[in-house]
Amino acid sequence: MATEGASTEERKLPLFGMEKLFTTNTKLLKNAELAFTRYQLEAHTTLFGTNEFKLWAIHVNSLNKKSAGSIMLKTLLKHYDDATLARMIESAKSSESVADAAAKMRTAQFTRWKKTGIEPSTIEAQLLQLPNQLLWAKKDKKGYNEFLIAKRSSLALS
Repeated sequence: MATEGASTEERKLPLFGMEKLFTTNTKLLKNAELAFTRYQLEAHTTLFGTNEFKLWAIHVNSLNKKSAGSIMLKTLLKHYDDATLARMIESAKSSESVADAAAKMRTAQFTRWKKTGIEPSTIEAQLLQLPNQLLWAKKDKKGYNEFLIAKRSSLALS
């Protein structure tokens, strides 16, 4: 009988750990969203080039360095669609001051697309529907070619 009680306790420990992990991530995301609002980032048209964005990225990175890209991406997706954000991230990679944050968000975005099964053709179509298509088409294609190739090769292996 005592063995059964110990067995039940062991089963509860992983569940408690998962609840704590989820709560922590929720708290981090809420903190990042609150900081996004406090820095008034939704008001900027050139978001990634602002000092406020740089400060926000530093703040989010200080919350959790390992998950910073994912946290920033989730926050930004509440304000922008995937294609618009993809274009913003790709543009930001060339700016030395936010290149690290852009790289983290790009990785998080690729991971999200892969996990949710978004097809490369969907991303290509969305990018082509954005304004200033001629200005961005080559840069978008070059920047997201890694995702497109990886996704297509994983489909071929399936």
